[in-house]
Amino acid sequence: MMPLHPPAGRPPPGQRAKDKGLRRKWKNFFLFLQSFLVFGLWSLVFVPSAHAQDLATSACVQETYYRLGVVQREYRSVVLGQRRAQDQRTGAIRYDSAGQGWVKTAANTWRPLGGADTSVVRSDAEIDAQAEFPARPGILETKRILTSDLIPPILQAFRALQCRTRAVCLAAQESQSDVSGVITVQPRGCIAFSFPPLTNCRLQQPATGAGEGQKANFAEIVVGLCERARLSLIGHEENALKMLAAYDASYRTLLQFAGSFHDFINAFGEPVLLPFWQAARVIHSFRTIPCFTAQCDE
Repeated sequence: MMPLHPPAGRPPPGQRAKDKGLRRKWKNFFLFLQSFLVFGLWSLVFVPSAHAQDLATSACVQETYYRLGVVQREYRSVVLGQRRAQDQRTGAIRYDSAGQGWVKTAANTWRPLGGADTSVVRSDAEIDAQAEFPARPGILETKRILTSDLIPPILQAFRALQCRTRAVCLAAQESQSDVSGVITVQPRGCIAFSFPPLTNCRLQQPATGAGEGQKANFAEIVVGLCERARLSLIGHEENALKMLAAYDASYRTLLQFAGSFHDFINAFGEPVLLPFWQAARVIHSFRTIPCFTAQCDE
């Protein structure tokens, strides 16, 4: 005969299931608390260093982008030319030797860009005297020549753009060490280039006590961003160059055809057009013939 009550010291089956569910809930709570503490400690240790690294790389990346912009503007001045300030239209943008942008707002009036004091005004002569690059005709402005004859110098200029942009990224990498004077780098397949060191990359690198891994990560971020910007710039200029070459070839072909047709009209205009003029005079003289029909208005 089964006992009506469980033996002393053992809870009933319902109580045991209830205690088991309660232990499971406490276990899940402690696991959640452990995960939360681990994640909080990880954030306190690693996130501030990553944020400081972002602050350190921002100024270096901005200076690297500025150097890439200088190389791009020099390339465009070689291919498209650089006009004098007085020949530029209103709205044109020029840069001086210090990298400050200027926009032409009126005749002989230039004002600074980029949040600078807009009350400062420069004349055309001042813009030319402090220009980033001197005024010169571009390769595509060469007259009395076919576009196919301009392809070699254009490709040479584009090749120089590729080498110079790669040299800027290498200079950014070399500037992270404590260097002074001039940095000389030589991209693969190009000549050697000399640059002043990128001061923001040298002065805002990780602290001296930082580990080698953090310094290597800093260099990897800067060089990676520079390489990404360089490839984007090269791709944009390549597409623009294809469009410019196609337009230049079409325009020069049209001018050549127009000039040839003009010479043809001048040389053979009278022999070819004289019969037509004579026929027109004869047809006009038909109006003097009297009308012998009943109705002459038809």
